[in-house]
Amino acid sequence: MNTRTILVSKRLFFLLFVGAMVLQSCHNRILNELNQYYVRNLSDQDLRPPELNASGLATSNLTLLSELEEGSSIYWETSEHSAVNSLGELLQPSFGNPDITAQIHANVQYKNGKTSKHSFTVTVPALVATDSEAVNDAASVLMVGYPSGESASGVSGSLSFPSTGLHGTTIVWDASAHPAINDDGSVVQPSFSIGNQTQTVVATITRGGESTTVSYTITVLAQPITDAESVSLATTALTIQYQSGDSSTSVTGDMTFTLSGLHGTTVAWNAGAFSAVANSGVVIQPTFTAGNQSGDIIATVSKGSEQSTKNFSITVIALAITDAESVSLASSALAITYSAGDSATNVTGDLTLPVSGLHGTTVSWDASALSAVTDTGQVTQPSFSAGNQNGNLTATISKGSQSQNRAFTITVISLNPSDAQAVDFVSANALDYYGFADGDSTSSVTQDLNFSSSGPYGTSLSLSTNLHPRISPNGAVDTSPGGGYVAGDTVRALVNLVIQKGSEARLATYYLTVVISDS
Repeated sequence: MNTRTILVSKRLFFLLFVGAMVLQSCHNRILNELNQYYVRNLSDQDLRPPELNASGLATSNLTLLSELEEGSSIYWETSEHSAVNSLGELLQPSFGNPDITAQIHANVQYKNGKTSKHSFTVTVPALVATDSEAVNDAASVLMVGYPSGESASGVSGSLSFPSTGLHGTTIVWDASAHPAINDDGSVVQPSFSIGNQTQTVVATITRGGESTTVSYTITVLAQPITDAESVSLATTALTIQYQSGDSSTSVTGDMTFTLSGLHGTTVAWNAGAFSAVANSGVVIQPTFTAGNQSGDIIATVSKGSEQSTKNFSITVIALAITDAESVSLASSALAITYSAGDSATNVTGDLTLPVSGLHGTTVSWDASALSAVTDTGQVTQPSFSAGNQNGNLTATISKGSQSQNRAFTITVISLNPSDAQAVDFVSANALDYYGFADGDSTSSVTQDLNFSSSGPYGTSLSLSTNLHPRISPNGAVDTSPGGGYVAGDTVRALVNLVIQKGSEARLATYYLTVVISDS
């Protein structure tokens, strides 16, 4: 190869090399220009974190796109660092706090110099309640359901006891301490007489192994009062209104009988046979002589078809004693005090004649009808021969202008006789001392004589007869047939009665006829 050929070859190679370099430069320049004008723009969908649901709720950390094609860049920012940071890490609020809503922004810088900003709303919910938090939160909002217009302070209808609460809790109710409420919330109203009943109902809220209780104080209203209860309560409360100073045991003035009682009842009063009280309550005090009067007042309490009675035992005090009553009562109570062993029919000693009587009365005495007694009560016994003296002592009882006489009949016994007077007295009355049986006499003796050897005034007596043993000295009489006598025969006997006292003696002789009997 000649020199010219070599030289042309070198020049050609040089030109080819330079051409290649120019082509490569143009290629690179074209590519760069294409990249600048044909960069793909990112959409919201491309950048939206997959952990966000359709409503923007996130419960786990967000996956934030951090790398783009070469020459482009992205960075994130947040409006609420307390809920989500720029790395997409979540910090959920504790239970009981509100959810937090934040804005996260993706800022994109493309390599062609363009920029874009993409915003997403993120709601970060509070943490789910633990069992303990759940039961406590459910307890804080738990409510008893009351009938319309009613409340815990006054219930008459059935209650609503929810069986489930917030956060999946279960609720069990215990009303056993409340006599008017059942565990299912049904209410049994107490009677009016029992009255409203206030007690506690307990709700137990449970989830998992945790539970707590809530207590509700509830008043169940009593039923409206019935006629029977009205009558019963009014009867119990019913009283009589007495005058000042009076009471049921000491009534001196009119009483007030109410005609209407509690709870719309009516009252009727009946004093019956109680003469000192009228049905209207007017009181007529009895006289002092009649004395206090006790009796029953009957009240009849009524409402509708129901009624009941109540007895009031009262005592009406008698009027103060009058002078006339004083005199009358003192006269009735007046008495003479006799000496020991004496009496009105056997006065031997002085009398005590009171000069004052009951109830402030005075007493004066008049003994003018008895010569043996003085007006002051001194007694002088009459002689035995004068005999006993009978007569009236007259007392005059006085008070104020009132007076009344009362006569006391007395017998003043004569002095004891001498021995001679004693035997003479018995001798004169000898037949009184034979002791004839009932129906017998001197003309007909059919039974034994009830003869006593002791006579009055200390005398001694003895019998003798000419027909012994038909008549014995002791008074025995034999009326049997015999000795020639038959039934119906009579035997006449001479009977002597000897009366003795001291050195004095008398003989009294009588014929007695004995009648013979059948046996």
